[in-house]
Amino acid sequence: MARLIERRVLDAREEICQALLPTIDRLIYERSLQDRQAMAEAIAPVLDAAIVQRMQDAPADLALAIAHAIAPETASAMREQYQLDADSMIQALGPMMGASIKEQIALERDAMVDALYPVIGNTIAKYMKDAIDSINEKVHNTLSMEGVGRKMRAKMQGVSEAELILREAMPYRVQAAFLIHKASGLVMSECQSTDQDPLEGDMLAGMLTAIRSFVNDCMVQDGNVSELHEIQYNDSQIAMEVAGYCYLAVIVKGQPSKGFYRQLRSTLERLVERYDRPLQSFDGDSRTLPAPVHTAVTGLVRPIQRRSYLNLNRRGGFPWALTGLILVLSAAIAAPWIWWNYQNQRNRGLLAAVQGALNTSPQLAVYNLSVDLQGDQLRLRGKVPYPWLRFQAERTATDTYRAIDPKRFQQATPPKNQIIAVQLPTDPILAAAEVQRIAKTLNRDGNVVNASYSIDAQSGGTVTVTGSARSRAEASAIAAAFERVPGTNRVVNSLQIVIPSLTVRLYFELGADRFVDVDIAGKIDPIRQFLQSYPDLNLRVVGHSAPTEPNASALALQRAQLVRSALISRGISAQRLVPSAQVGPPPDVTQGDGEWMSRCVRFEAIPAP
Repeated sequence: MARLIERRVLDAREEICQALLPTIDRLIYERSLQDRQAMAEAIAPVLDAAIVQRMQDAPADLALAIAHAIAPETASAMREQYQLDADSMIQALGPMMGASIKEQIALERDAMVDALYPVIGNTIAKYMKDAIDSINEKVHNTLSMEGVGRKMRAKMQGVSEAELILREAMPYRVQAAFLIHKASGLVMSECQSTDQDPLEGDMLAGMLTAIRSFVNDCMVQDGNVSELHEIQYNDSQIAMEVAGYCYLAVIVKGQPSKGFYRQLRSTLERLVERYDRPLQSFDGDSRTLPAPVHTAVTGLVRPIQRRSYLNLNRRGGFPWALTGLILVLSAAIAAPWIWWNYQNQRNRGLLAAVQGALNTSPQLAVYNLSVDLQGDQLRLRGKVPYPWLRFQAERTATDTYRAIDPKRFQQATPPKNQIIAVQLPTDPILAAAEVQRIAKTLNRDGNVVNASYSIDAQSGGTVTVTGSARSRAEASAIAAAFERVPGTNRVVNSLQIVIPSLTVRLYFELGADRFVDVDIAGKIDPIRQFLQSYPDLNLRVVGHSAPTEPNASALALQRAQLVRSALISRGISAQRLVPSAQVGPPPDVTQGDGEWMSRCVRFEAIPAP
């Protein structure tokens, strides 16, 4: 049977096809209902080849047919695939989204604007609402302390208050700062904000260097020198400042203030001025630069420049401006009174301390002395019997003032001493006895002092002092002792200054310029003690030599210098020792005395100049 059918098909292919054509679809349909899997396995090997052939023959018809076939299920298929593997779906569609949106904008710009308006419009509206709320906050606080402070800041910065308000409402942030070598384009130092993804510094530096070179080479003409200072993109910009062998590039988000540009310029000027040599010789290793260079670049990156303000909805209706104005007026009225009260208490405390010191002083307590203040100057009043008590009162008041308020004392003028020294009558007998007692006390020290007391109507009490003193200082001290005697108005000082003589002499061998060591303790040390006892006397050191000695004049001077050096080594000032040389014997040595007495050094006491 099969062979018959096969032979029939070969003989009459066309007739068989025409006979089966009306029922072939019915046969396929019936077979697919009976065994779908078998039908699929039968058709599968030729299905892809059939589709390829159809695409070659009629691609438009095939595409239309496929679109009509799968279009109703495309959305469901994509949703199902997204739920099964979202990442692969995103990776497949992501690269096409940007190009698709760009193409759609080119084709239907208005449609894209309408589609994005609800999102972008709400975003812009929200941002502007925040900015306007911040501006309204500042305007509302115009009469507040904050408003006054803002006015002062605007004056100091040289801008209007409106510009300062707008600047505070729309802040800026420095995202990164780069110090770039001008010639090579290498990054010398950089600092980036930590709250964003880091930028590729070397790539950015190369790009900026290329742009600068392009501008300088192609756009600047007639030999003029010009620099690119700013590149803007979106709401950010790259501010550049060029000087020396490098330039600063700072990425700023928002609108920076004039103060920021001044800081940028001053930073670069400081770096170029102080570190010109390291910047010029930069070889690509940023570690060779000084640490202050990196610190300066880091100082340019700072957080968002904006002050936080309270929400307007939380202000309520409290009249802050009026309250602030009332407080300012109250402070203006109260401040002078508070200051006056403080100064008054300060003055009362100082006067009480000075008055207490005068009242507790043993020499001044019995006298009715008063004290008051004129500004920072003390004024003393009262009466005392002796002039020295008057000065004692001034010294006591001054010491107390210095101890109570040192700073005020340094700025104050000296006290105004209006204390009157009242001369009380003195008993002449008591005054004369006191003069004799002082003279007797002075004579115990080896002085020869005679003193007498007399009184007359014209000059009052007079003390006449005679005798001798060993120095002018001693004579002045003796006269001062008698001046302190009560009832003494004048001291007649007739003391004679008696210069003591030194009989000590140092002798030398014939032709020798060295004295015997035993003379150091026996003669040099007593001379040193003499000079220490009479500080107002100098000593002439006279060296002698015999005429028969060789180089007698030089030898005599050497002997004087030798003794002078010995005294200097024992603490005597060189200015007090005057060397001198003399050939021949001393004045008190005669021709009949031995020649050895001419080989000596003697001493003469002379008053100090």
